[in-house]
Amino acid sequence: DGGQQLCATEPIHIMEDISQPKRESKTTAWINIIYGCNERCTYCVVPSTRGLEQSRDKTAIREEMEQVAKQGIREVVLLGQNIDAYGRDLYPKETFADLLRFVHDVPGIERIRFATSHPRYMSDNL
Repeated sequence: DGGQQLCATEPIHIMEDISQPKRESKTTAWINIIYGCNERCTYCVVPSTRGLEQSRDKTAIREEMEQVAKQGIREVVLLGQNIDAYGRDLYPKETFADLLRFVHDVPGIERIRFATSHPRYMSDNL
């Protein structure tokens, strides 16, 4: 079928996807908090294909969590290629720990998990 490829060669700003995400689970919602990656690991194509790190606004993340809680979902998995880098591209800068403090008490959400972390950014603050 002559498949297509996408390669981000210049930094771009990712706009929020306002469409409804497809959720197949009735218990877990997967929520993006950061797109792209700045690490440039030798084995990885993410920076070339998905662009530089771009954190979502923490209020938009909390609102999405509140929405899934109203749908009866009780567990949220926060997603990003390098989730620990959350907020370092924002002004003022924030941290992943700041985000967790901001969303930890969403009514109805009983468990928050996350993937994928990078050991370089783990700290006692987290």
